[in-house]
Amino acid sequence: MKILKIATLIFVPFLLSYCGDDQEFDVSIQIVPETALLVPGAGPNCQDLAESIVDRSDSIPPYSINFASFRLRWTSTTEDLYVSEIRVRTPEGDPNIDNYEYSITGDELDVMLGLSGGRVPAALTTVNCDGGSIEGCREILSDDNATKPVPLIECGLRFGGIDIPDIDDRFITSATVTIIGFSVNLEDNTQRPQRDTVNIKLQKE
Repeated sequence: MKILKIATLIFVPFLLSYCGDDQEFDVSIQIVPETALLVPGAGPNCQDLAESIVDRSDSIPPYSINFASFRLRWTSTTEDLYVSEIRVRTPEGDPNIDNYEYSITGDELDVMLGLSGGRVPAALTTVNCDGGSIEGCREILSDDNATKPVPLIECGLRFGGIDIPDIDDRFITSATVTIIGFSVNLEDNTQRPQRDTVNIKLQKE
């Protein structure tokens, strides 16, 4: 887990070339609910829960927030996906939470999604997606062991360390969650950047 105040460079160099709008990606994410409450307390992250260290109070410092479910969908039948990072960010100049960034990587990321080395295998089998069978659709739900390549724990999207200048303020502010990774072709090992971004809302009561 990393809490950042400024943007950082991703360690996979070729991911920096993703910026063209014409690129097509095979990964997508969905977060439920769209809005979650900021709470003044700290709490365990997904790795703590997996290790049954629920009394560790500083892994996710206050203000903290928990979205119940994080859904990852991978649709390529010819490539494996390697997830490098899940990044949460608020806009610069936000009057409530200015320039906040939280990064989930490494072991914490693997535990959250039940992965090994960030790898999501190619969608070689037909699974149930959106209430119907779709060829080449693999889903991972952070709150459902049955969907994970490596079943570990049930854990949604958790992050924190959010500075609230005025604790008496009430507000709803927006943020983005981005999944960043790359895919590897099963035949020739060529690589492509993969990413998806969704909007969420943070509510302070």
